[in-house]
Formats: sequence, C-alpha cells, structure tokens
Amino acid sequence: MTFLAVVVAGLVLVSALVLGLALAIAAVRGLRARREARRRAVAEPLRPLILEVAVGEGEEATAAADALTALDAAAWRTVEPAVLLVLGKVRGDGQRLLVELLAVRGVITRERAGLHARSAVRRATAAELLGAAAYAPAVPELAALLHDDDAEVRLVAARALGRAGAPGAVGVLEDDATGRAAQALLAALAGERPAAPPDVVARSLLLLGAPATGALRTALSDPSALVRLTAAEVLGRLGASAAAGDLEDLVLRDGSDAVRARAATALGRLGAPTSASALRAATSPSSAASVRRAAAVALGEVGDPTALRCLWGLLDDRDAHLAAAAAAALLALGAPGARVLAQVAGQSAGGSPQAVARAHEVLVCAELAEVLPAASAAEVGSVRADAAARDAAAAAPAGAGALVGAGA
Repeated sequence: MTFLAVVVAGLVLVSALVLGLALAIAAVRGLRARREARRRAVAEPLRPLILEVAVGEGEEATAAADALTALDAAAWRTVEPAVLLVLGKVRGDGQRLLVELLAVRGVITRERAGLHARSAVRRATAAELLGAAAYAPAVPELAALLHDDDAEVRLVAARALGRAGAPGAVGVLEDDATGRAAQALLAALAGERPAAPPDVVARSLLLLGAPATGALRTALSDPSALVRLTAAEVLGRLGASAAAGDLEDLVLRDGSDAVRARAATALGRLGAPTSASALRAATSPSSAASVRRAAAVALGEVGDPTALRCLWGLLDDRDAHLAAAAAAALLALGAPGARVLAQVAGQSAGGSPQAVARAHEVLVCAELAEVLPAASAAEVGSVRADAAARDAAAAAPAGAGALVGAGA
C-alpha cells in the first residue's frame, strides 16, 4: 500500500470517528432534551402544590403537602429540585411544612448522612441544605463540621448554624440549640487560625439573636482577642443593654486595643448614658489612637451631656482624626453640642486655630447638607447673634453714644 493510500485511509477513519462522535453527542442531547421535556411535563402541574405549601396557610397548604407526600418515587425525583429551590426562600409555617415533607420523603435523613460523606463537596452540599431548612436537630453535626479539614465545608457549616440554631428553627433539641450553636461558632474563632471567617461567624451569631446573649457575654472573657472582639461587636448590634457593664470593663481594662475600640463602638450602639464615664476615660492620651477615636464617636451616640467638656477638649487634639470625631460627636449631641461648636467656631470659647477651623467646617457642612436639627440651628443662630452684637459694640466709637445724645 502506498503512502498516499495510507493517508487517505487515515483521513477516512478520522472522519468516520468524528462523524460517529457528532452523532453520539446529538443522540445524548436528544435524550437529555426528551428527559427534560418529560420532567417538565410531570413537574409543571405540581408547581402550584409546591407554592401552596410554601405559602403555609391553612388547610390548603396541608392538603398540598399531603399530595406531594403521596407522589410515587419517579414523580418525587422530578419535583424534588423545585422543592429544595423554594426551601431557602420561605419562613414560618411554609418552611415547617416543606421540612416535614422532606423528612417524610427521606431527604432530611439522606442529607444528615451526607454530613459524614467522604466527599467534601457532598458534606458542604448537605450542610447548606440543612441550613436552608433551619433544621435544629442538625446543630450538633453542623457544629462538628466547623472542625472539618476542608475550608469550604467549614464556611458552609458556619453559615448553616446561624439558621439551624436560630429561634423559630424547625425541630427541637433537648437542650438549647441556640446556645450550642453560639458556643460552637465562637469557639471556631479561637486559636491562631480561625476555623471560619470572622465576618461569617458574626453574621450567623446575629441570626441567632437575643437567645445567644448569654454565650456572647461569656465570650467577652475568652483568652482569644478575636473571640472577645466578635462577641463585643455582635452584642452591640443586637442591642444587648444587659451587657453594657461587661463592655465597659473591656473598654477600660482589656489588653487588646482592637477589642477596646470595638467594645467602645458597641457601647455607642447600646446608647446607655451610664457608659459615658468609661468612654470619657477611654479618650485619655494614655489610650491608643483607635480606642480614643471609637470612644469619641460613641460619646456622641450615647447622648450624655456630661461628654460636652471632654469632646470640647478634643477639638484641638494633635490627632486630626480624633478631633474630627469629637466635632462630629458634639454635633450628634444635639443643641448643647451645636452651641459648643458655634462658640468655638466664633472664637468666643478659646481654642486653637485648628479647633476653630474644625468646628466651623462641621457646622457649615451640616448646614449645607440641611441635616442640622431645628433646636441645634437655633442654638447656632443665637451664638452667632450674640457674637455679632459684641462685635458691633466693640466697633462703635467710644463717644458715639454721647454725641448722639447731644445732637438730640
């Protein structure tokens, strides 16, 4: 056989293989299309039932759940993806009914087993579904996954714990699911390398809500600065006023400047006037710059008039950021703070040129943005009127009054 004949035979063989592959791909696509068409044909009539269950209102929702429960295995396999898609978007009775449906169909049991699968992808998928289901009985298993070897699994488990341990989660544990979830999440932050990102842990702790307050307050004395910092942040965002005293101790005594600053910010969010003393102390020059700034901002949020003198003194601090924070805090204190700023800006209360400029800038910006409250604007106007009267009196000639009298 000549070389040309070999080449031609090779080309024919390759062409045949390509044609065969193309036909195979077309056949597979056709099968998939037909399978998808059959799936849609089965699933479409059942979609209203899924939506009815998700709404979760009255006997109609219960009847729809019963109808889905009674589906044969093939029909259920077709409709299950749609049920799972809706699951993460509903709450209340609709979520409870969907989870009960999934439990009867064996999905919950299957996914709990998936938490222990060899595949990290399978473990993460199972954790995500159980979190979407807000399934409280899975809290211990999800907490265990916070120590998984795979970082993605740990991340998904941290997110899932926020929903599975939250008040109103589906199913009940014999002990406190919320407290257990909070403890596990906080413990995940301990050590040199946190098991999950702190921001994810904080969001999940916020989902746990007020029932997690006890665990969070306990965490304020944890050896890990990151744990203390996160607990302080979440307590402030939850508005846990009962923790004000604990947070004041952190502001005054904690060994970490980052923790002290975060505790000061939390106290500002709580807005307890009793915290003003600790916050004033935190603005002293012996504190780190970050702590002083956070405390100054918090004094404005707390709203205690005893902070006026402290903030006034900070207007000419060498730290420009601290001075700006003090000026903004004075403005946040309302009419009394606005009066102080107006006096400093008008140079009637002393202060360095930097303090005068800073007070003037804050007032002008507030007026231009039209965010100055009426009471504060009235105080500023009064101070300016008094200053104008004094300037006019000082500018008048010494004998002007007598001359006018004589002319009369």
